[in-house]
Amino acid sequence: MVVALVGKLHRFLVCSELVWAAYYNQGIDIDKDDLLSMTQEEILSNTVSPTDIRYDDDIEQIGGYLIGKEGVRKGLEFIAHSPVDLIVTDPDGFIISKDSVGIPEAVYLEYDFDEDGSPEDFIGIPARKIGNYLITVIPEPDANLTDTYTLEVSTEYTTRVLAENVSICDIPTEPYAFEAIIYFDTGPSENPYPSILGVHNGTIKPAHDVTVSKMYTYPCAGTGGHSEWAVFYNSTTGDEIANGTWKGYKEGDYQYIEFNNEFVLHGGVIYNYTITTSSYPQIIHEPIFTTSDGEITCTKFTDANGRVYYDWIPAIKLE
Repeated sequence: MVVALVGKLHRFLVCSELVWAAYYNQGIDIDKDDLLSMTQEEILSNTVSPTDIRYDDDIEQIGGYLIGKEGVRKGLEFIAHSPVDLIVTDPDGFIISKDSVGIPEAVYLEYDFDEDGSPEDFIGIPARKIGNYLITVIPEPDANLTDTYTLEVSTEYTTRVLAENVSICDIPTEPYAFEAIIYFDTGPSENPYPSILGVHNGTIKPAHDVTVSKMYTYPCAGTGGHSEWAVFYNSTTGDEIANGTWKGYKEGDYQYIEFNNEFVLHGGVIYNYTITTSSYPQIIHEPIFTTSDGEITCTKFTDANGRVYYDWIPAIKLE
């Protein structure tokens, strides 16, 4: 994994993996396999940041990168604003701390990322697992009881603040818990137009288990693009698994459909879907689209005018 120090390290793994993916898609693997044998100073002095690459004389920008079949790994970032140390236990019981790294490819750093004079404690885990991560907060030896700390956990989707300006004397006796979830996400379409409402039929094969309760539809910029209805089927038996109906233009969340029951799409299993869209949803104009989350296909799209296509996939996120 390439460690990229970008700004205050917000989106640490995502930014570094963009660099890794750009090279990887050109047949060059700049992945470092020896991070665990390196000192913190060696890691910080042997980094490649997006800025380094962006302004290199030999770089020509030719557009976005393509995610290969292996995809960009989905990681976790833990950062504590001192004076505390962290111990993180993953869902399988593996542990990373300041003194030992028991999670493969994970990194523990102490560094003043925000340049406020106090180093932050940072843990980067490049490939997160589904389940609960436990975060134990330990005061540093020179910490005062009145000192405060802030604890954040970030994924490629969001940042969650688990503790904000909490006094050292109020550190909980039980670890903080963060439930890691992996979505099925096509991401926004690089070329969303042409777009029109209609009925999409196709298949989806997740690369991992996905627990689903709602679906997000990416809208074309400045439009009300959304899905009106969605249903998923067992591809073998044809039985319906779940369906959801649009609830109208609600402020801030009208792109979502909530399903009538929570369900699991299992990794490696093919499912059928039917999605009815409205307005101008983003379209992936390919018959088959592969992401790090799996594969989605279009078997038939019928637009509002009755025209039929076989390469219109709606850009969606199942979460």
